[in-house]
Amino acid sequence: MLRSGLTGRTITRGEIYWTQDDVIVFPTQRLPNEPERTMHEGRPIVVLQTDLDNSNPAYRIVLVAPISHRVQFKDDKDVKLTAGQGGLPQDSLVHLGLIQPILKTELGRLIGKLDPITMSDMDAVAAANLGLSERPSAPSI
Repeated sequence: MLRSGLTGRTITRGEIYWTQDDVIVFPTQRLPNEPERTMHEGRPIVVLQTDLDNSNPAYRIVLVAPISHRVQFKDDKDVKLTAGQGGLPQDSLVHLGLIQPILKTELGRLIGKLDPITMSDMDAVAAANLGLSERPSAPSI
């Protein structure tokens, strides 16, 4: 059974939350000649951290990946979600090359949760990003 952690609510791996957009770091924005990032009111993120750590009140951070609706910029470090997956209203990308910690208290409203098959796909891409496995091949169309 999961316990509520620091925030007083249960945080589960695969859940998608809103967070303030300025909480998320996009390192490419620090490169010269990059256009300034348009800040939004909020941004969806997906929780990647284990439920054991999520429920530990002494562990105040949670590992997340930012989600974007700009699917035209997909690369092999991302996983595409279709509208409706995890409660998202439009096709989106999970940027697994940008996994980062945020404070559990920075999680906003729960949007939804991804299914186990999608989480398995994300695990494979994240492992490849870290050099722990071969990069999964793109599905044939």
